[in-house]
Amino acid sequence: MVCGTIMDGVDAYDTQNTVAQLKEYRNLVINSRHLNLTDDQRTSLLTVINFALTKKQRHFNIAVGQAATLQVGRIGTAAYRAGRAVYKSAKGIKGAARDDAADILLNLAQQQGGAGTVARAIIRVIAKRNFEDILKHSIKESLRS
Repeated sequence: MVCGTIMDGVDAYDTQNTVAQLKEYRNLVINSRHLNLTDDQRTSLLTVINFALTKKQRHFNIAVGQAATLQVGRIGTAAYRAGRAVYKSAKGIKGAARDDAADILLNLAQQQGGAGTVARAIIRVIAKRNFEDILKHSIKESLRS
């Protein structure tokens, strides 16, 4: 229980850093004229950044809640997520917003100039933790006897 609480605290800290970086990129896109972004590029980047911020802020709130309640919050979170997954699967919308955001980011990342640079930076910020988790899992499985 204590180990899980510590892990949730570390998770909240990591997520808070990701949120701070995303907010910096949002301010850069809003305030910077030297990026030479078109209106469509600016709108697309802001849409994706705001979507990611919403997801990461929710993730932070859940991690803090679970750490503060000594893991009791996991029960409610698990029940809520299960119900939401069933609802979204039934409606056929599970993962649709994430797919759209990923497509926008990948399309922008392939472009030259400011939009591509910012999109690649956002991908690095968002995917950093996921990539490290995937790599750790892969190494762990490789060391299996």
